[in-house]
Amino acid sequence: MKVTVVLTAAVVCLLAAGAAVNAETRKAGDSLNYEFTVLQKTPLPPNMPARLAKLFASGNQPQTFTFSVAIDRVDANGSAHATIATHGVKQSGPPGIGLGPDASFEGSVLPDGQIVPTFDAGAIMAASLSASTAGAKQVSTPSPQQLTNKAAYTLWEELSFFNVVALGAGKRTTFKDGDTWRVIIADKGNATIDFSNTGKQSYRGHDVVALAVTAVETTPQWSRRTKGTAYYDPQQNVLVGLQSEAVQDIGQVQMTRAVEINLQQ
Repeated sequence: MKVTVVLTAAVVCLLAAGAAVNAETRKAGDSLNYEFTVLQKTPLPPNMPARLAKLFASGNQPQTFTFSVAIDRVDANGSAHATIATHGVKQSGPPGIGLGPDASFEGSVLPDGQIVPTFDAGAIMAASLSASTAGAKQVSTPSPQQLTNKAAYTLWEELSFFNVVALGAGKRTTFKDGDTWRVIIADKGNATIDFSNTGKQSYRGHDVVALAVTAVETTPQWSRRTKGTAYYDPQQNVLVGLQSEAVQDIGQVQMTRAVEINLQQ
């Protein structure tokens, strides 16, 4: 069986909120704790001095952070309000994630398991424009509120593929071995995500369906191909684990990013 779903970014959240899930799946007081490990590799520029090459290569090490999601309210449609807390990168060396200091901010857990931090997009845009026009001028020190907003935005970016997978899995009301389906997100360059149900298994204490996932996203500036395996608990509507590798082409430069996200028991 193959199903194609065409979405726009503006309605993704509304569609997810209306997914066929049990509104009682979550309740106030529930918590989700995830560990996120990322390994990002960027090829060395040609003719880079050995000292700089060594420093550059030191950033090509796995980096890990954790984040917790504490649910304090669940609406009738199953969407949950939560407080999200991030705990920074453990490894030293050049940062590959840039979460900044530990932070706590509001967010939502959608019925299908998407985790959506709340942030002020206008403030992020203003900070980016300020940084790009500052040049050699001294940039002011960010306020605690700005740092928190940046942390929420960064986590939102880091969870982009996680949330797309949760969205696609949440579209299913039944999971049969061998089923395939597709999600197309129109407002992300018609990003195409293909799912294949490879069967049921136990993963980190949950009865899950294992999903093979591939995604292709193309813009005029770059293209990205992602493949991975997701472990989705259809009883609790939660993405228990996700392992993925993305290859992004930007002009003549190709970057590889491997990610593993696991729900902690």
